[in-house]
Order: sequence, then C-alpha cells, then structure tokens
Amino acid sequence: MAEFSQNVWSLLTTENAEIIDYLLFPFSILEPLTSILLFTTILKINNSKKQIVKFVLSFFILGNIINFFVPTPYNNFINIFLMPSLILLIFKTSILKSVMAQILQYFLSFFIGTSLLNLYTTIFDITANQVENIFIYRFSLCIIQQLIMYILYKYAKKNQLNIDLLENINRKTNTILLFNFLVGIVAIGIQSFIITEYNNYIPLGINIASIIILIAYFGMNLYNLSRTTKLEKTEQVLEEEKAYNKTITVMYDNIRAFRHDFNNIVQAIGRFYCHRRY
Repeated sequence: MAEFSQNVWSLLTTENAEIIDYLLFPFSILEPLTSILLFTTILKINNSKKQIVKFVLSFFILGNIINFFVPTPYNNFINIFLMPSLILLIFKTSILKSVMAQILQYFLSFFIGTSLLNLYTTIFDITANQVENIFIYRFSLCIIQQLIMYILYKYAKKNQLNIDLLENINRKTNTILLFNFLVGIVAIGIQSFIITEYNNYIPLGINIASIIILIAYFGMNLYNLSRTTKLEKTEQVLEEEKAYNKTITVMYDNIRAFRHDFNNIVQAIGRFYCHRRY
C-alpha cells in the first residue's frame, strides 16, 4: 500500500507531458462549457440547452481532432477560429458577436492563465515547463481557471451584466471592428505562444507589460465600440425625429387646407341663411 501511494505521488509530482494530456482530457469538455455559458450571457446570445450541448460536443470532437493531427503551435491558431465558426453556425448570431465571444474567451483565458502561471512560478519557485508538465500543478491551475470562469458567469447572470452594443451597427463600422478584433485574436495567440514556450527566458516584468498592453488594446476597442454605437443610436433617433417632423408638417398642411375649405363652406352657408335661401 505504501509503495502504491508512493507511485501515485510520484506520478502526480514528476514531469510527464503525455500522461497529463490523458488525465486532463475531461477539461476539453469543461472548458467550452464554462466559456459558452459565460459569453452567451455577456453578449446576450439567445440559446437553448440543445444548442449548448451541440456546441460543447462539436468543440470537444473537432478540437481534439485538430490537436491530434496538427502540431503545436499551429493547432492553437486553428482552434482560434473554431469557436466563432461554431457559434455562428449553431446559435445563428451575427459574425461580430461570434468573433467577440472568441476574443473575450481567449482574452480571459489568456489573462487568468498567464496570471496563475506567473503566480505558480513565483510561489513554488518552479519553471513554466514544470507547471505545464507536472500533474498536481497543471490540474490545480486548470481547476482554478475554470472555477473563476464559472464564478464570472454566475455573477454576470445574477446581475444581468451584458454588452448591448452590437445591434444596429452599419456595415462599414461592423467591418472595421471585425478587422480590429481579428488582429487582436492573432496578437493574443502569438503572445500566448511566446509566454508558454519562452516564459523561462522572459522577465516577469515584460510578461506583465505585454498583458497590460493587450488589456489597453481591447479596452480602447471596446471604448470605441461603445462610442460608435452611441453615435449610431443618436443618428437613428435623429432620423426618426426628422421622419416624425415631416409627418407632422404634412398633417399640419392638410389641416390648414381643410380649415380653409371649411371656412369657405361655413361662410357660404351663412350667406344663404342670411338671405333665407334655405
């Protein structure tokens, strides 16, 4: 029994990348589930349980096929476009919302994962490769990351936190925003690969600075999106006011014409009455 416990503990605390991939296999289902619950709530994407299950199973199957046949890091870049494609096909939403879901998911995963990775390497005095390849560290990191995502989902759902900025955007603005966010996805993918592969050679300060720059980039994009949406809503209200004023003007002209004709009729009737020409 003691030998068995020692073997188990050795398995949990020694580097073994292949075994870790098998032991962490359930996370390939848990991760898309927490992600889609969070971002259908934040982006106000209509969904049903059937659609959620369909998305999770599709992402699970296709993601594992891509990871099996496509070598790292190219599989990560292919997986970047898998999520928005499935959201577009399954939830029948707009392209911008599909891309936004991927951006928010990738950004939060990158931010939380990188923060936890740096925290682990600092507290336990280990390398990033050890965190990635030792089960006890990798498993706890994945659990904490998914727990944070689920807490964010429950908080957003309870407080009805959502981004209601993606409706009624004209085609030109939609294209510009879509291009900016796609560039952001590629930037996050490259940054994630660099931090994962070269974390041991990059100072912690540079990692933190790169995260801050990415936060600023997406913050500016979201701010510009908010301003653009407000301007377009204002323009829409002004157009509605113009149409309303035009309708009122037409009604006023009709009333004036009717009043003129009515006065003439009343005057004619008055003259007939005065001359007793009944």
